[in-house]
Amino acid sequence: MKFLDANILVSASWRPDNGLLALWALLDVTLLTSAYAIVN
Repeated sequence: MKFLDANILVSASWRPDNGLLALWALLDVTLLTSAYAIVN
């Protein structure tokens, strides 16, 4: 299992060419978050 810290994802998401949407297309990846992260 690999883990990306929320700080890394949030920092990367500010760049227009970040490529984070490519994570949704990966078949063997499960993206998880918490209710706290969504609200804040």
